[in-house]
Amino acid sequence: MKYISLLALAMLPLLSAAAENPEDFNELMSTWLSLESQKGKLQTQWISRSQQLEQKIALFEIERESLQKVIDNAQKAKTDVDERRLSLLTKQQALETEQAEADTKIQAVSKAARALILRLPPPVHAQWQEKMALLEQKGISNSEKLERLLSLFKMAEDFDKRVALHRTTMEIPDTTGRAQRVLVTQIYMGISHGWYLSDDGSSYGYGRATPLGWSWWHGDEASKELGHELKPDALLAVREVLENPTTASYLPLPLKLQ
Repeated sequence: MKYISLLALAMLPLLSAAAENPEDFNELMSTWLSLESQKGKLQTQWISRSQQLEQKIALFEIERESLQKVIDNAQKAKTDVDERRLSLLTKQQALETEQAEADTKIQAVSKAARALILRLPPPVHAQWQEKMALLEQKGISNSEKLERLLSLFKMAEDFDKRVALHRTTMEIPDTTGRAQRVLVTQIYMGISHGWYLSDDGSSYGYGRATPLGWSWWHGDEASKELGHELKPDALLAVREVLENPTTASYLPLPLKLQ
């Protein structure tokens, strides 16, 4: 009622003017009603638009949170990948360091093997030469090199643990100093000392490893090198015992210790 009364009071001037000029009043009323109608439409549209905007804002917020989760997960995954990459890089560097150390050690052992080969008795020397050639082939891995080096030293170790017989030919100087090829039996005690004897006992000698390599002394020169007389009969007896182990007995042979 109060609102109607105020509206009535507000319209009194208009009613008074309308009484004086009805056409102007009608025009004003038409204009006012049009404005009020537009105002109502605008308010209605704004309410509808604001609701739509609020819904879009809510959807945008949900989408933003989802995107943020994706970004966070991607960042975490990136961090995990970086940590994994760093771990692999560290392991790779450690492996490369170990590989370099292994290369250095293998080269040192190979160098020692090449120096040692000259001091080995001829049968072992020949086998080492063959395997050393394989060791120096290109494209083989460190593990293969180590395996071959171990086989070389194992071969020398096995030979060093026994007394061995070896049939071969040797170039032996005759009484005139001329070299002649003779079939002999070589007797080795380990890898440091050896003797040889021809089948008829006419050629015999002593050999051992020296700083310059393996050396042979023949006949009287062998006795001088040993400081004791080297008799072919003693070598023949040793050969017979080694060829027939059932007749084994203790037999003396001279050798020179350094």
